[in-house]
Amino acid sequence: MTDFLLSDENDLVIVDGDFAVGDGNSKDIELLLMTCPGNWTQAPLAGADMQRFLNSPMGFLEQQILRRSVGIQLAMDGFTVTDIDLSAGVAIEAKR
Repeated sequence: MTDFLLSDENDLVIVDGDFAVGDGNSKDIELLLMTCPGNWTQAPLAGADMQRFLNSPMGFLEQQILRRSVGIQLAMDGFTVTDIDLSAGVAIEAKR
């Protein structure tokens, strides 16, 4: 989806005095995963609160809860999730 591009610090990217546009799906996924429910006033249920999981021990149950939460959040935002890999960090394959 074409969107305004954000930097790694989540600031708008400006090129030649204008907002840069491009594919914003990866940034959409990142923002959705790092925010908590209640952070988005226009969608109060949006947000997977991934920080809570990353700062705690990741047993089998926690991995399953995180996978489910991520899948639900991305589906609510219009993504089709094909894979969520938590074996070495976090890798998500999703398309709109």
